Amino acid sequence: MLSTNQYGFRIGLSTSLAVHDIHVNFLQNTEKGLTTCAVFCDLSNSFDTLDHEILLWKLEHFYGIGGLPHKLLTSYLQDRQQYIVVGGIGQLSGGNSRGPPGFIARSPTICLICE
Repeated sequence: MLSTNQYGFRIGLSTSLAVHDIHVNFLQNTEKGLTTCAVFCDLSNSFDTLDHEILLWKLEHFYGIGGLPHKLLTSYLQDRQQYIVVGGIGQLSGGNSRGPPGFIARSPTICLICE
């Protein structure tokens, strides 16, 4: 499921190794007289836009996760509420159909499913 170019979240492939491989690629291309360009994206907040309906649909239709596991995930994701405290004052927010519920916040696999 993860690309061979995915360095984070894979055993033995750190982001430091990614920087090393990019450096080597730049040097090799420079020696060949080629121009090299790179685009770096900070996806640290990408889970904040995770649409639960898209996730649930893809899990069922693309990955075959149906039945009881799908019902469990649906139950977990639907009608979620958040309690927000700012300056010592708390307020219960309305329903939330986007964003990182618990286990999803640290899962690159879930992020890739929702692409």
